[in-house]
Amino acid sequence: MLVDFHMPRVDGIKAVQKLREIDNFVPIVVLTVDERQEIVDRFIKAGADDFALKPIRAPDLISRIKVHLKQKQRMHLTADPQDEYVKGISKETMDIIVKFLREARDFVTMSQISRETGLAYQTVHRYLQYLMDAKRIEIRQEYGKQGRPTQRYRLL
Repeated sequence: MLVDFHMPRVDGIKAVQKLREIDNFVPIVVLTVDERQEIVDRFIKAGADDFALKPIRAPDLISRIKVHLKQKQRMHLTADPQDEYVKGISKETMDIIVKFLREARDFVTMSQISRETGLAYQTVHRYLQYLMDAKRIEIRQEYGKQGRPTQRYRLL
């Protein structure tokens, strides 16, 4: 689902909240020209999966959509991640990542988790996506002068 911050009938944050009430697993990508960190934080808190600044090039947008669809299709989640893990998510690896997040004093990046736990970056990405979909982690995005924002994670 593509959502803009400024839409004619409803603002993007309310739209994301309503979409999450209807479907917790549909990928939501927010597009906007607004670069304020507080807006990004509000969208992520509302349930958005990704945030892109406009103008965005078509190949970048298509790539983001494909990545999110692939992740969501791969992870048909149970209601409670403690009850049962889906294929490709092991309890042992989840325990390593959750332990690291519990011991972290602040938000951490995927690279930090990968480096400190010895797990592959792609593995950490898959498990963080699982935890994000299960609403067990908080995400903070930090913007530099160029490129994509840096995402940092913290266990709820």
